[in-house]
Amino acid sequence: MKIVFLTRSLQTGGAERQLAVLARGLALAEHDVTVLSMYPVPAPPPELAASGVRLHSLEKRSRWDLAGFLARLLAAVRREQPEVLLSYLVVPNLLAAGLRPLVRPARIVWAVRAADMDLTLYDRFARWTFRLSAHASALADMVIFNSEAGLAYHRSQGYHAPRMEVVANGIDTRAWFPAPEERLAVRRAWGLEDSNPLIGLVARLDPIKDHPVFLEAAALVAAERPEARFVVVGGGARDYSASLRARAARLGLDARLIWAGERRDMRAVYSALDLLVSSSISEGFPNTPAEAMACGVPCVVTDVGDSARLAGPHGTVVPPRNPQALSAALLATLRAPRPEPAALVAWIEQNFSVERMVTATARLLESVVAG
Repeated sequence: MKIVFLTRSLQTGGAERQLAVLARGLALAEHDVTVLSMYPVPAPPPELAASGVRLHSLEKRSRWDLAGFLARLLAAVRREQPEVLLSYLVVPNLLAAGLRPLVRPARIVWAVRAADMDLTLYDRFARWTFRLSAHASALADMVIFNSEAGLAYHRSQGYHAPRMEVVANGIDTRAWFPAPEERLAVRRAWGLEDSNPLIGLVARLDPIKDHPVFLEAAALVAAERPEARFVVVGGGARDYSASLRARAARLGLDARLIWAGERRDMRAVYSALDLLVSSSISEGFPNTPAEAMACGVPCVVTDVGDSARLAGPHGTVVPPRNPQALSAALLATLRAPRPEPAALVAWIEQNFSVERMVTATARLLESVVAG
């Protein structure tokens, strides 16, 4: 097949990494793959290196750069003449639906990565585009969700595409694996001793990730385990970051908490952890717990989206928005014997491999092209 991906950007993020992994897998399976990024791409994702995937930026300059951008988008899709236009996330999905009559016979396939979103946490534009996407979903030939929870939620919100399917994310255990030497290097750089259990939250600074509950749980853990240390990995809006830092200071965490910002050496970061937390109030299929498990790190996750399915028998699941339950789970996990890394890696390989994701997606795309 000839496949064109349409995405807002290729900046660091779970959806963007999954797009790159899938595009590479489809290209290596001898499909013709192009990725169109609405915004400039300063540094192409490493997953696309030596993959045969063509990457083009449409050079959108701002939210309101519309006329020139739309002309470039239509010209790029017509030039490629894809059999499938596969768009990622709400705005690209709406654009792909709008292009439908202009790029036929290309099939329009949406990728949706979220589940039960609390839209009150976002601005008016985000709320409006989400509502519009529910109406426009009928213009997609297929919508592929990365979680059963996401499909159920969007169906309840009015999504009614002709076909709606689920393909779980794929985790590349050739890239994510336990790395003891990298663990030591990162822990040394952060000034940690072997006696300091390190608990981490890896997520963009966004209200949906519920950093405040993580910080409150961290304070409760620190009261019982003063040798414990905590790290927040990820970037976000300056004002929100400042509010989180102020909250951490009020909780007395300054001496025990590392603000690591965005990192590129994520395998080393995961390996440095003794325990990873996903405290989100909403997820589809969360990548960070899956990647951490592939690196041999146990996880505590909130019961949102398909997080419990991902954790399986090797993780602990707690209700969202509950710092007491989260801290209790963290303390219990720290007291228990650490699971064998090989068992965590095997769980990911058996259930959430890249090969499974690529094969399942290719079959769905082939079926929609065949009508």
